Amino acid sequence: MLLDSTASLTALDLVDSRHASSSRGLVRRKAGGRQLVAPLRVDLSACKYELLQLVAARLGWQVVAPGTPESQWDLFWTDTSISQERLLRLAPTQRINHFLGMLELCRKRSMARLLAGLAAAAPPGCSYDFFPPTWQLPGQLRDFLAAAKAAGRKATFIVKPDAGCQGKGIRLLQGGSEAAVLRSLAGMATLQAVAQAYIPRPLLVSSSSGGSSSSSPSSSGGSSSSTPTCRFARQPGRSCCTSTGHVVCEHHAGCGCCRWHKPALGL
Repeated sequence: MLLDSTASLTALDLVDSRHASSSRGLVRRKAGGRQLVAPLRVDLSACKYELLQLVAARLGWQVVAPGTPESQWDLFWTDTSISQERLLRLAPTQRINHFLGMLELCRKRSMARLLAGLAAAAPPGCSYDFFPPTWQLPGQLRDFLAAAKAAGRKATFIVKPDAGCQGKGIRLLQGGSEAAVLRSLAGMATLQAVAQAYIPRPLLVSSSSGGSSSSSPSSSGGSSSSTPTCRFARQPGRSCCTSTGHVVCEHHAGCGCCRWHKPALGL
């Protein structure tokens, strides 16, 4: 989950020049009064991205063979979330690239629920208007249909699969009658999703859209160090979609929104 979005230690963070010095790895033993530095051992058996292999080679890390006992690696890189049991099995010197409970932030419906709760509990004068009106589907489907009908056909909404990433499965639709909106939703692979009021001109920095994440490698004690990062599209935004009937368009991995094109970065 890089996603888009993603609260994890990223591969690009690992190639920082501070990590590329000759003193890579961990001190494992002493010989003749000298400390010997062994290469850091990383398990990539649960990672499908070739980029991590390239990063490990550049940093001089040792990629252990699949099936290597847990006691024989220092860093475990996985593409999926981790369980509490997995975290508790880590030795004090071991790290993993996810933190416990990350799905509460990565899954769109749970994130929407958390933001709604924070907005409801916010003290007077504290604004939570930085995210658009959001409905969790299918639980809030009736509320969403009512809002879409009240907004009319000139309003546009964006529907995002709960567990999707990289723009896959995202659909834009126009407001209007309940029947028309339901027909548009019927074309989605899943209704486990969030629907939001569409922002036609998202926040751009030098004409490029971007996103933020936090790097948090976890240890057995559950501690993590957070380093905020921002990522931006490689090319300026440009018009990419046109209205085709009631359904405006269906997003794809290289499309950041209906009007502004964001080339995929591959992760």
